[in-house]
Amino acid sequence: MNQIEYLIDSLIDQYNETFPAERIAALERRANKVWDNAFDEDRMVVAAMEKLSAPRAMPEIPADATPNQRYLINELAGLVNKGLWQDDNYPAIYSGLRQALLPSCFGCEEKPGEFGGTKAIIHNTAEVYKLTKPAIAPGTIAHEILETMKYCNDRTKGEIPIYITDMQGPYSIAAQIWGIEDFMMACYEEPEAAHHLLQICTELIEDYFSLMMGSINNLIPLHCLPMLYMPKSAGVAVSDDFLAVTSKDTAAEFSVPYLEKIAETFGGIVVHSCGSIAHMADILNNLKGLRAVNFSATETDLPYMAENISKDIAIITHCSPLTTGDLPLIDQREHIIRCAKIAKDVKRNLMCIAFEHHKDSDALAHRDEYLKLASLV
Repeated sequence: MNQIEYLIDSLIDQYNETFPAERIAALERRANKVWDNAFDEDRMVVAAMEKLSAPRAMPEIPADATPNQRYLINELAGLVNKGLWQDDNYPAIYSGLRQALLPSCFGCEEKPGEFGGTKAIIHNTAEVYKLTKPAIAPGTIAHEILETMKYCNDRTKGEIPIYITDMQGPYSIAAQIWGIEDFMMACYEEPEAAHHLLQICTELIEDYFSLMMGSINNLIPLHCLPMLYMPKSAGVAVSDDFLAVTSKDTAAEFSVPYLEKIAETFGGIVVHSCGSIAHMADILNNLKGLRAVNFSATETDLPYMAENISKDIAIITHCSPLTTGDLPLIDQREHIIRCAKIAKDVKRNLMCIAFEHHKDSDALAHRDEYLKLASLV
């Protein structure tokens, strides 16, 4: 066995020691109370991310490691370090975030940047009708990420769970292919063409979900955010960031039907959106198959959503380094306090994800305090 394979095997052993079966089962039981819509009066689900002042040493990766080997080593080492923090963080391999994932199948070129948007390929309505559903072909970002997921699955013998990669919803993909402003205008001026493109995008999304499900033994169908457990029975998760910038009428006609189609195919849907989506509360309540909604409490008014989103729909909320309107920028400690108070007052399920944005700190030093703050007793 060469040095790289020995390192991977060693990290797999460390993962199994850090996360024995009983710890994994306990994480799933607590999260399943939310997915089963059973209010947990003990404490809410909480996953916090802070810097460790003394993490376990990250391994030195040999120079001849392949990209997939390097990716798996980094993921396993990160999970082992994360295991020092005893919260509800679910230890699954993350599959990355590249917004050009499915647009690349249409031939869209990825723009440089952290998350990789795309350059539009549609410049007039006639070009929309020339499009057909593409394949997940070699050379596309979608194929590249799927192959990495398969490698991680096979190398760990399917025993370590893997999150889905970031999945944009139909509206988001269509906007990338046509160009954001042009597609938004097309919803008013060329609605038939917009629906034609949305249908193709929906079918491609369903194909990719099916490929992931058929390739990964223990797939966690959540990407928003990839820190919590979600059972396959809850469906799948997609991002629809345009909910923040479209009208309710536009969302009802051009987003909801396609999200409902995905929910029908896979038995439910979780929807993420950046920005402020409080004005979409009624739309979300009426979205068939919606199991949960994810947003930042510094961008969308959490108290309003907790009061106005049906209790049949779980809320997954995090704090981000961005704010909208007059919402304050908060650190993770205050976010946990606010979430716990709302969950207790309203008697509803919240999954709280707390990030540290404002100062260097040590997760272990705050661990016990944060779990106490998440208490609903």
